[in-house]
Amino acid sequence: MLSIPAPLVLTDAEHDKTTDIPWSGYLAVRLLQICKASRIQKEEQDDLSCTWVQALPKQIHLPWIHYSQEELETCGHPDTLEEARQLREIHENGWQALAPDVEALGYGRAEYDWAVAVMHSRSFIIDGGTHVIVPGIDMCNHSLQPSAAVRHVQNPDACQGNQAAEEVAPPAAYAPPAFELLAGDQGIRAGEAVTISYGPWPNDVFYLFFGFIPENNPHDTLVMFSDLQEMVEFYDILIAERLPAADPASAIGTDSVSPAPDSASQEASPEPDDSTAGTDAPQPRVTAQPRVNGVETLPDQLLDRLREPDPLPGTGPRVIREQLQEHAEDDTGKPLIARLPEQLQRQVQAKLKRLKLAAAAAELSQSEDDEASIRLSRIRSHLTAEARTRSLQDRLGDQRWDRLVVSATGFEGRLLEATSALLQLDPALTGQAELTLGTYLGQRCKQLYAELAGGDMPQSSQEIHQTDNGEAASAQDPSVPLNMRSQATQLSMQFLQAKLLILTNALAAVGV
Repeated sequence: MLSIPAPLVLTDAEHDKTTDIPWSGYLAVRLLQICKASRIQKEEQDDLSCTWVQALPKQIHLPWIHYSQEELETCGHPDTLEEARQLREIHENGWQALAPDVEALGYGRAEYDWAVAVMHSRSFIIDGGTHVIVPGIDMCNHSLQPSAAVRHVQNPDACQGNQAAEEVAPPAAYAPPAFELLAGDQGIRAGEAVTISYGPWPNDVFYLFFGFIPENNPHDTLVMFSDLQEMVEFYDILIAERLPAADPASAIGTDSVSPAPDSASQEASPEPDDSTAGTDAPQPRVTAQPRVNGVETLPDQLLDRLREPDPLPGTGPRVIREQLQEHAEDDTGKPLIARLPEQLQRQVQAKLKRLKLAAAAAELSQSEDDEASIRLSRIRSHLTAEARTRSLQDRLGDQRWDRLVVSATGFEGRLLEATSALLQLDPALTGQAELTLGTYLGQRCKQLYAELAGGDMPQSSQEIHQTDNGEAASAQDPSVPLNMRSQATQLSMQFLQAKLLILTNALAAVGV
């Protein structure tokens, strides 16, 4: 339907990204230069750039540019507010650096804000991060069911095998690189809107960078645990709801929850103190899961591990928090743990309700072997997906292994994925279907103790090898979570045990 030659496209390919000038500010100045030229040459109606500039919307309201702080805070989402704050700071720095160039063109701050909003709301990303603005094609609106698509056509002369093809066929006519707008298989009727997809983004991305939120967006996601400290807070609430066990409906992923079912505890069961849980206090026990064809299902196999005494003392929720505070900074002085406000604790309560819904929707497998095989296959598939989803790792940023990101539309899969990363689950484990996830967690826990205590390492382990100087090192990429070479000197044995305990209980709570 439409083809725009590459020379007519605005791009930041030549922008020096080592400077403090953001790519959007760089392209905004380019756009204002075109605006000034089109204003001078207004009589040339056949000029594409002049026609395009006149067709651009006069107002584009992006929250972090045009909203006041009070208006921004009405969205009520802490992560989105923090990202908006960072974007506003980058935007302000860009204006300070580019104000002389903008004013030299005869424009001011309002025109610069407008141009930056145009760049963010109408740009495409190609070639590993290059931003482009394609006049004409940028006029298409977003749709979850688009009627057209955009294709980037490269120079055929640069195609591999071009010379070999010319030996058996006449050379193709030269066609410069271009961006093409192609109609979908259903075609487009006269007068019908031409729509494209801006991408499978969650609502916060559309809100911040495009200025609108699609209705019934199936790609929307939610960050449920932003860091380990928030997960500890959630664990506190989880234990508080599980221990009383007066109401069977309060159990998560099980029929009921009760203290240890020995005769003494059944007669009198005092309220547990979470400061002593995990030491001499009785451990919470979970009633047996229903049997399917006489076989106990995998969730109960995993929950049985909670009945065993803790290998290390002092792993109650309150003690865990105190131990985490001892490791509040890494070796660079960067904080790992932050105190949570009361508002966040209320959000954890809301997340707990979502966990209950997710657990209620889970179905039991027909046998333990089938369940174990399915779980281990999911782990491998999620590890593969994690390696491909680079954008997720980018969003995690500097808090790599301290963050647990869970999608509200796929809680169980996301939790398995994050747990697999935290525990360095080996994809080759899929071939050992007889090992349940709970059994593997126990083996991994013992292995960590041996490594940190300087004991002998199991010969069967393929995850850890010895370096030339005898230091335990990860056999995988050094940036992966729980890299023992870089982390063992920073974290105590109690800290690792606390993390494993939290993960084990969180998995058990949702019936994994």
